[in-house]
Amino acid sequence: MAIFIKGVDKELDETEELLSLQSMKDTTTGADIFSEVLNAFDKFGLDLSTSCGIATHGARSMSGIGIGFVGLLKTALREKNISDVVAIFHCIIHQ
Repeated sequence: MAIFIKGVDKELDETEELLSLQSMKDTTTGADIFSEVLNAFDKFGLDLSTSCGIATHGARSMSGIGIGFVGLLKTALREKNISDVVAIFHCIIHQ
């Protein structure tokens, strides 16, 4: 799985980088994807609370309300008392 990040600093300069390539073995459930994204964020010292948007494709493992990556992310943010208002973009990567 390729994880890209895009950031904006205080001067509104944008940076877009390939954060990580994570191996997905056996299954690619929403929980598997979420776990690998958390591992990548931890590896690079990034805080999930600074996420304001997620771009995914429409597979159920990514966009499923309760069990997809997006749903698990929103649940994790709520559990940490962080706003779960995250912009979700569908298929923007393919454009």
